[in-house]
Amino acid sequence: MLFGMRYSSFGRHFTRTYKLQSIVDQLSYYVNPGDMVVDLCCGSNEFSRLMSDKLTAMKKDCRFKNFDFIQPSDTFHFERKDYMEIQPEELCSSDKLIMGLNPPFGFRAQLASKFVEHCVKFQPKIIVLIAPEETRRPDGRYYELTWEDKDLLRGDAFYLPGSVDAEGKTIKQENNVPPVLYLWSRVDFAEAHRKIARRHGHLRRSSGR
Repeated sequence: MLFGMRYSSFGRHFTRTYKLQSIVDQLSYYVNPGDMVVDLCCGSNEFSRLMSDKLTAMKKDCRFKNFDFIQPSDTFHFERKDYMEIQPEELCSSDKLIMGLNPPFGFRAQLASKFVEHCVKFQPKIIVLIAPEETRRPDGRYYELTWEDKDLLRGDAFYLPGSVDAEGKTIKQENNVPPVLYLWSRVDFAEAHRKIARRHGHLRRSSGR
């Protein structure tokens, strides 16, 4: 159950590797050496592994923490823990903190909204999130939306872990209305992050700009 291809998703859907790589490629420009990237609901734990490979290639030495209540086969910087139980003292300084990525959505994005609320308690400089549009946004006094991408997660962006068809192939999961990829910046980092977004063309892909 813990290490096999068929371990239970408990109703979650996992992001396909090539989509995660696209997110990593974008997010890597906003990461500085010494930052800590935290995946609060890491699922198969691919995101931080891909992020580490990318940042190493960019010569950015960073730290990682990946939480979930189900142990994945890849235990890269993994801690078995419900993200709602994580406390600020377990992580680094908020100015070095980047948090995300793909929480369970819940009915009318209730779980995703709780995920956002919990992230804000840590005051990270970046919240990067895959979530439905109806997800409650961080308080505008403290966070600004740097960009959003409504197209990246269309199509076969997700799969159901442990679910296979008659031929033994993993079943794809397509949403009628795809979730959005968001990057929110803490207000004191917002201008610097907008400059990065302009430089690398991220605002052109943003439906909100």
